[in-house]
Amino acid sequence: MPGWSICPSSLFIYGHCLSDNSWTDQPDESTVLNIQKRYATVTYDLSNFTILSIESISEPIPTTTSFISEAVGNLTHLFSLVFSPIPETFNTSDSDFPTYASAWGDYWLLSWALRLYQDDYRNYPGGPLDVLKNFLMIPVQFSTTAWQAVSWDTLPSDLNTVGTYATSSPRVLGKPWMLIVFGASAGSLILSCVIALLWVIIFGPVTPNSSRWPEIDTPAKSKIPTTPNTKGEVLENLTIQDLENFSRRNGLANGTSCAVRTCISGERVYVGEVGGAVVIAMRGQVVGTLEAKCGYR
Repeated sequence: MPGWSICPSSLFIYGHCLSDNSWTDQPDESTVLNIQKRYATVTYDLSNFTILSIESISEPIPTTTSFISEAVGNLTHLFSLVFSPIPETFNTSDSDFPTYASAWGDYWLLSWALRLYQDDYRNYPGGPLDVLKNFLMIPVQFSTTAWQAVSWDTLPSDLNTVGTYATSSPRVLGKPWMLIVFGASAGSLILSCVIALLWVIIFGPVTPNSSRWPEIDTPAKSKIPTTPNTKGEVLENLTIQDLENFSRRNGLANGTSCAVRTCISGERVYVGEVGGAVVIAMRGQVVGTLEAKCGYR
């Protein structure tokens, strides 16, 4: 069970950390390190080797007693180097000077951080424990990289894998209730549009035929014919406001878009039959309903 303690500021300021070592009686922080092995198929980013996704992962595999003993021995040796004893005086010509200098920097930075948690961040009691866990996990996480740098050929077989290049694209996965709501909403809108189109086809009014030239179709249906119909009646004498009369009376023959929009706002256009002719009118009471398969002038 690894743990550590730090000399409190009340003793450190006056230099009493070595004379009063009561702070070493019990560790301030302690934890339990449990190492297990798992095999996974992952996707890495080729540019920075970050894990993008985990495709599959096995159940945790308990470690053996020999592995635990070896891991404890390695961590003990590593931390004995990191926190090696510091001499009272530093000699740059000493071959161990880099080790002493690194250990002094580790001592100073770690003690400063732990005292900072004790003095200023007491409402975060998990801070020193997180630092301890990081000290324990960093050697484990980077042990494979260090092993590769020292002796690539001695790596265990289960640390060898086969990698393939692939092109990845991000995707959005919604929760099931979101997919259900979206599918139901989109399906209801599509179904309502289909029903509306079927209603128009089956029960909607008959519309007149049209050609490929709307410039001809619209004027041909906009004016009441002046020739007599089959009953001998002159249709021009009928009181009806067709599209042409409406446009002429409102000065739309050479009107701008704004004028046309203002004039026809709120108006409805009706297409129907008057005296055997197809007419576009502005009033629906004077036009009859078109009939299917019936010829009109």
